[in-house]
Amino acid sequence: MQKDRRKSRRKPALRLSAASRDSFASLNVNSTNAPFAYIQPNVTVPTTNLNLTPLQAGWELIDAVNWTASISYSDHSRSDKAQISGASPVWTPIPIDFQGVVQGGAISMQVSASVRDIKTGATDKLSWSGNSQILGMNPTKQDIKNRIVDLQSQVIAFKESGFAQFGADNLPLFGPPNGFGVMQLDNSPTPTARQIWDWMQNVDAGKAKFVAGQRTIGQHYANLIAAHPQLAALTSDQIKFASYQYFNSGNNGFYWIPNASFDGWVKNSSNTFTAYGDDAVRIEGLVSSGTPPAGWQ
Repeated sequence: MQKDRRKSRRKPALRLSAASRDSFASLNVNSTNAPFAYIQPNVTVPTTNLNLTPLQAGWELIDAVNWTASISYSDHSRSDKAQISGASPVWTPIPIDFQGVVQGGAISMQVSASVRDIKTGATDKLSWSGNSQILGMNPTKQDIKNRIVDLQSQVIAFKESGFAQFGADNLPLFGPPNGFGVMQLDNSPTPTARQIWDWMQNVDAGKAKFVAGQRTIGQHYANLIAAHPQLAALTSDQIKFASYQYFNSGNNGFYWIPNASFDGWVKNSSNTFTAYGDDAVRIEGLVSSGTPPAGWQ
């Protein structure tokens, strides 16, 4: 039996074939830097085949090839993790099914399989691992605008990201101090791992944040008017400036503040709490007039 065992150590190959290097890309098996897979514009990660060196004549697979993939993203103080696993009844190709997971970053893969020498019955267990990346592909600007629908949220998406979920490096577009993706979701609230990599969920969360901000704006000024009845209700244009600005500033500062005598509204003297709203209204006006700014289309 010892002799047969030595044979089993010699014949099975752990090396990835040339075809495997092509599909497995930069899983530390060659010198290229191509990612293992991309999150597609339709927000799916397609099943990606892993090809192994064919078993040598006289050897067979026992049961299945088992694989586990861990995906992690730790840039900008994130600690997002996901794990998928599966088994293939055939030696190669092995279809790596992402099982609905939409997250990118570093991927670490472990693969194992048991094989048998058909002639002697000797068995051995093979295992190997590799590392690469899952990156993202941007949808078209029109796809994003179609998802957003309303003009004000489109203006925000344009200002925040120029209608892009991913940067030139195909990683989530990041803007200091904490913004991610199309709508630059930040810490109010902190985006989920999915919202960082899924442009549709990012857009939906941004729209929800804008709507929630409008409600907060309405309540904020209603409270001020209740405390100072001489203050008039804000006009629709004033609310527009205030709502845009709130998306950017939150409770840190409001666009309109009462004047010294509390009988009228004046623009906040701090440019920090008015510049975003001013620019957003300017962009909305350009789009509405049929002369959108560069980069809108």
